[in-house]
Amino acid sequence: MLRVEPDGAEWRVVRLGVSGEEARFDRRGDAVDWACRVASKRAPGSVDVVDDAGRISARYSFATAKAA
Repeated sequence: MLRVEPDGAEWRVVRLGVSGEEARFDRRGDAVDWACRVASKRAPGSVDVVDDAGRISARYSFATAKAA
């Protein structure tokens, strides 16, 4: 499972259960797009998008992996 979360003026993508971040972006949309592409290749999995208050504002689920 990947999580897109705000970090100051940037957005970071982290994988739950693994320390550190997988990627960092200037824009939320870019972070969500990247995380969804990665999650679809690693399926099954999901991407949670977290707002400034720490609440999940969107969730994208991927049941089967897409071919590269």
